[in-house]
Amino acid sequence: MKANLDQSIQIAQGLGVIKFGFTTEDMQRYLGTPDEVETLDPGTDSAVMWYYVGQKLQIIFQKSATDGAMSITQLTTSHPTATLWGTRIIGRPENEVLALFKAHGREEFTEWEESPDAPSYKSFRMENLRVTLDFRNGLLQRVLWGSLDVSGGAKVA
Repeated sequence: MKANLDQSIQIAQGLGVIKFGFTTEDMQRYLGTPDEVETLDPGTDSAVMWYYVGQKLQIIFQKSATDGAMSITQLTTSHPTATLWGTRIIGRPENEVLALFKAHGREEFTEWEESPDAPSYKSFRMENLRVTLDFRNGLLQRVLWGSLDVSGGAKVA
């Protein structure tokens, strides 16, 4: 790993200096080689997931239809220092996290239980922002969010 990552979640934009649209090369410059790599669509090689264990960060790259470059379209963090709107959120109770979103004018979540056999798992999804909040035993475990523009576009200067 090359750098300590700023864990500030920016909905529809990225995480700290990492922006949606960055390429795999951009990410290697920032964080080095990932700890794990998984091809998500082996038939087409159109999507890949990188995982940085120390950063508790998953990054989904998708191949651009225009130039074939792999760029970030989705991020997932479970890092305990992750912040949203200046507030640490991982490990916080469901009611506090949902109140934080409501305070920022975002309350149109759809709730679903992960499994009827495992009622301790619950997720909330906000389709229009491409945000998913995963809770276990009432505490936020991870946040998944994506680019609103899946064609990418941001680049490292």
